[in-house]
Amino acid sequence: MDTGTNSKHLAELQKLALAFSDRLHEQFFPAVESRLLEMADMARNNEQQWNLLQLTRELKRQRPNLQACFRQSLAEGFRQFQHGELGGKAKPLEDDSSTDLALVADDELEQNLAENSLSRRAETRFAEPLFALNQRLAVLQGGRKLPDDGSPLGPYRFAEALHEELAILQLDTRLKVLFYRVFEQTLLESLGQLYQAANEYLVKAGILPNLRYGVGMAAKRAQAAAVAPPVAGDKPVTPAAPVAAKPAADEASVVAQQQLYSEIRELQRRASAPPPPSAAPARGDVPGPANDSGYQPGYFSQPAHHQPSHGNAAVALCSQGEVVMALSSVQHAQHAEVIEQQNVPPAMTVEQYQSVTHQLREQLGVDKHIGDDDSRVIDLVGMLFEYMLGDRQLPDSVKAVLSYLHTPYLKVAFMDGSLFEKPDHPARQLLNCLAEAGTRWVNSDGDSQFKVFPKIKSVVRRVLTEFSNDTAIFEEFLAEMQEFNQKVENSTALMERRSREKAEGEERLREVKRRVLREVRKRMQGHELPSAIIVLLLHPWSDYLTFTLLRHGEDSSGWQEALDTIDDVIWSIQPKQDTNERNRLMLIQEQLQARVQGGLETIAFDQAKSNKLVAALNKAQMLALQNLVAEPMAADKRAELEAEAGADLEPETFEPSQLTAAENDMLEQLKHVEFGTWIEFDQLDQHRNLRARIAWFNSTTSRYMLVDRSGKQVAMKSGLDIARMILASQARMLAHTGKPFFERALENILARFKAALAHA
Repeated sequence: MDTGTNSKHLAELQKLALAFSDRLHEQFFPAVESRLLEMADMARNNEQQWNLLQLTRELKRQRPNLQACFRQSLAEGFRQFQHGELGGKAKPLEDDSSTDLALVADDELEQNLAENSLSRRAETRFAEPLFALNQRLAVLQGGRKLPDDGSPLGPYRFAEALHEELAILQLDTRLKVLFYRVFEQTLLESLGQLYQAANEYLVKAGILPNLRYGVGMAAKRAQAAAVAPPVAGDKPVTPAAPVAAKPAADEASVVAQQQLYSEIRELQRRASAPPPPSAAPARGDVPGPANDSGYQPGYFSQPAHHQPSHGNAAVALCSQGEVVMALSSVQHAQHAEVIEQQNVPPAMTVEQYQSVTHQLREQLGVDKHIGDDDSRVIDLVGMLFEYMLGDRQLPDSVKAVLSYLHTPYLKVAFMDGSLFEKPDHPARQLLNCLAEAGTRWVNSDGDSQFKVFPKIKSVVRRVLTEFSNDTAIFEEFLAEMQEFNQKVENSTALMERRSREKAEGEERLREVKRRVLREVRKRMQGHELPSAIIVLLLHPWSDYLTFTLLRHGEDSSGWQEALDTIDDVIWSIQPKQDTNERNRLMLIQEQLQARVQGGLETIAFDQAKSNKLVAALNKAQMLALQNLVAEPMAADKRAELEAEAGADLEPETFEPSQLTAAENDMLEQLKHVEFGTWIEFDQLDQHRNLRARIAWFNSTTSRYMLVDRSGKQVAMKSGLDIARMILASQARMLAHTGKPFFERALENILARFKAALAHA
């Protein structure tokens, strides 16, 4: 196909793209203005409201410039494509595993996540027409396969054009992400029409008219769908929890959750009010709240004789819509800014619940009554967040932030009853994702690697400010958090692997040094030696032996020669009465000293010290030739020197009979603990209130490598040390059932209801 024909086809496609851009902005600008006005209505003060209204006016004033910038960016994409310059700049998410998120600015990270979300959702939703379009565009480019960002009509180009457009407004990160979200929603509604029109034009032009979406591409699409975030209108997929994609919830899982929720609802109905907190919950493997005197269920679900009476008049029941509207007013009155503080105060207290319910009553009015079923929903959500406060796996800082989600999740429960029944509900998965991220990577004081805690606060803030009446927005929050967590997981895994390799190397070095020390001691045993020779053999020559064994192995001639040198040195300084022995010593003396000197040079031992030790060896040998002996080192000093050389090398040994039954049991339990188990220490070396994870275990020495939330090694501890700390209540293993937070919470609520009814 000649260049002129290609240019003609590209010009037609560019016309389609620019016309689509105009239609897109006709919908995009009003949608953004509407969201900005909503935010202005919810503003906490006059300054915020004024700034948002000013932005709305600026948006209207700049509208022609913004639209022109977007069109220019699309046109530039076609120009670059025609010259073979487009694409190859986008970095796939899966290749970013080594990125240190701590070095990425927050605003840049937020924007990158928004752009990735836009591109990936579009690629997943329109995989078939986009595949066909890219194949036909490749023909226009001479048959070369297009890179992921190499199509002038691809989602990446629209994200790039929006990026350049928004630069005109100079928005802060929060507003910039809002614009991306609104644009994404608008784009996904109509992008398929553009791809259909572009493909139809190219088919009519005779470019791959018989192209079919083959089996291989279908498999690729399925693979993309497995890792892509769920999209509104698509078949739900179970998002990763929180850092790795999982298969969609199977039918058995859904049925189990439905049965669990049904049983809870039945027990709620059987009780005249939710169980009092004084009732002892059936804890078992399901942890209960830390303070059973906290949240008191039953603010709304009261016995019939407690319902408000208005004479003989029928009580007016609120519809769910009215309750949702009232909750929206309550949510707007809450402080989203408070979670930006360094130390976030926990909102989930009895007073906070009472405040929310009091505000809800005020919004509904005195002549309105919430029905029993709706009251139970309110209580169930309250108990869900009460469980969160008592979950020992969650750091206090994360509990404080997540507690502000109570009112939004109460709205979700009223708007979508499947929240409690579907394991893959996006709002449910988001709470699981946030809780798991907080458990794995945030300390109690809010300190976190890779800025995980600020990210959790950012997502909670966005839920409070952006969620109104569309629960589909939780899919966006979930996809964003999953994408972020995947990067954190990759970085953490990389750090942990390096820490484990380093620890394995250090343990291997310790084992080799122990082997060397045994060999040296065995050859020195029974010989009285001068201090200089003992220092030579226990320190620099032992280091040379260690180097040789690590480098060449115990079957090498170098290792055997280094051991023979010890025997030769010791023999050479013994008194020589026999003439043949004196002759032999004179024959090998110079060669032996050269051997020692060469070994010390190999390990780069200090030259001055090396010369002194070789000189001392020579002096002891000259005395031996005269049938004399150098003054031996005092026995106590020698013992002290040998002990110093073996310090921290010998593995801890003990007989089971020397330990208590509890210590033996705990040691046996530690041997079967899985890697990844978390232990909470009151004091570990210089660290206080530390949560560390078992990442590796040396079965030879019974030493455990402990890493922090970033995967960095914090300590190597013997099993006996850990066992004794646990038995002394100075450390605790944190049980992890493998179940997500939401499911654990529902099981705990069910156990509490059963216990309360059993004691009724």
